[in-house]
Amino acid sequence: MKKLLNNFKPFLFSITFLVLGGSTLSGQLNIQAGLNGSSIRIETDGFSVETDSKPGFHIGAMYRTRISNSFFFTSGAQFSQKGASFAGIFDFTLNYIDIPILFVYQKDPERGFFADFGLYAAALISADSEGEDIKDGFKSADFGLMLGAGYDFGKIMVGIRGGIGFPNITADDGTGATGDKAVISNGQLYVAFKI
Repeated sequence: MKKLLNNFKPFLFSITFLVLGGSTLSGQLNIQAGLNGSSIRIETDGFSVETDSKPGFHIGAMYRTRISNSFFFTSGAQFSQKGASFAGIFDFTLNYIDIPILFVYQKDPERGFFADFGLYAAALISADSEGEDIKDGFKSADFGLMLGAGYDFGKIMVGIRGGIGFPNITADDGTGATGDKAVISNGQLYVAFKI
């Protein structure tokens, strides 16, 4: 239990900062939660395979600031459960703190369809496979591209978003040998509540 709480400290700090800081800025704070579906593309010896999609969830806060009448900047912090499984051979979960940095286009700033695009950075806080800690097998950070779309109903927003990682997420074994490369991708279906 203590280990789990320690893993959540960066997430709780980020949320506290957004809630307290957000109250003094001109913009909109949103609490977002939803489902994840992630997979990993593994490349080794010229051969590439995509794992099965693994379900997970995410929850966090996003802060949206208007840049112009139809453009917004949004960022925040989310606890995001990702991972992969493959044909019963392996199944593992990777828990990240994701920090999206996105630009949003929404023609009507009060309600209507929107599209967002940008980058994300992610810090790995834990990794396990069937109860075994495997965090040492993965790099502590990931980053990549995010694209999404949704609908703003006024007080509630619903949307989908996809993220594609750029770097190899597997840790260097220290030998300097070039081994497997693994790149993570993640899809989100979410609901956001404006507060």
